[in-house]
Amino acid sequence: MSGLMQMWSERRGLLLGTAVALAGIVCFAGIRMTGTRANAALVSAPSGIPTALAVKGELVDTVELRGEIRAARAVSLTAPSNAGDVLITHLAKNGSLVHKGDVVIAFDTAALQATLDQRRSDLKQAVAQVEDSKAQLRLTEQQDQTDLLQAKYDVEKAKLEASKAEILSAIDGEEKKLAQADAEQHLKQVQTKLTADQQGGQATILNLDQKRQKALRDVKMYEDRIAAMTVKAPVDGTMD
Repeated sequence: MSGLMQMWSERRGLLLGTAVALAGIVCFAGIRMTGTRANAALVSAPSGIPTALAVKGELVDTVELRGEIRAARAVSLTAPSNAGDVLITHLAKNGSLVHKGDVVIAFDTAALQATLDQRRSDLKQAVAQVEDSKAQLRLTEQQDQTDLLQAKYDVEKAKLEASKAEILSAIDGEEKKLAQADAEQHLKQVQTKLTADQQGGQATILNLDQKRQKALRDVKMYEDRIAAMTVKAPVDGTMD
């Protein structure tokens, strides 16, 4: 019995020493792990500096700058200079994008349109007058040519009758000569009238044609003015 007690005493001391050693190892390991985490915390999160979780992605930042933006090219759009007092009926919004050919400004054309309608009516009347004058001149020339042929015939007839004076009485002979002179005089009058009618007719047509040309210019002028009342973008750009 005393031998067993002695053996237990020896083994109990060995077991207690082993347990103390294991406790020391566990304690050291705990201190080692705690120290590693503390060091990691010290490295990743220095004292007083905020931290955040890093995530892979696109970096977006905003930078505020002061300055003046100028267009590389600017085109001024103005109202027609000869339009007088104008009323805007359409205006593209400031900052809106426009393309070449887009209507950006439109002015009221009611008054100009009324004047244009009157000028077109004047032009139509002037054209009709020119055509009527030409037609009248053709009729006059035709009548004059007929009168001329008749006058020439009368002259030839009078000459033929006058050639018989030798075989007629003196009185009859003188009458035939006078008739011939009258026929020749009438022929000259017809020829003079023909020339005068041609010259007068041409002058009338020329005068009417000048009025027609003026009416045509007036129509073109007011058409251009009305077209200028609609301002279109000459290039692509932004309204400012």
